[in-house]
Amino acid sequence: MLNISANEIIERFDNEYSKVYKSFKTFWATDSMYKDLIMQTLTDPELLGHIIFANDYLKVPPVISFIAYYSEKIPPFEKGKDDYVKKGIGSVFGFLFRYVLGYDGRPENVWVAHMNEKGVKTASWFRKKKETE
Repeated sequence: MLNISANEIIERFDNEYSKVYKSFKTFWATDSMYKDLIMQTLTDPELLGHIIFANDYLKVPPVISFIAYYSEKIPPFEKGKDDYVKKGIGSVFGFLFRYVLGYDGRPENVWVAHMNEKGVKTASWFRKKKETE
């Protein structure tokens, strides 16, 4: 169970995300299919709980859980053309885990070959500090 409400999560994103991820300010500020899916994810405690569980216990990067969950809605990313979107989605989950949920350990970048058909080759899962000590 999350110790933070969906409204608090969205408020943190609205107030702080663009200060932390300055190069992705327009990604959060612009309405798009991706932002709609991200908003659905951030406001669905059950889905978010599954993504957190997969990250914490299965070491599955949140971006991969997100793309897999919405696989019917998210088309494959095109190399070069969709790099900003892929990195923008990654920055959203980086902000969520590091700045909202307080994961303070080093993110672990992993190869995700099974997502290659979607145009994703690497992604990060997040550690809590106690896991790195």
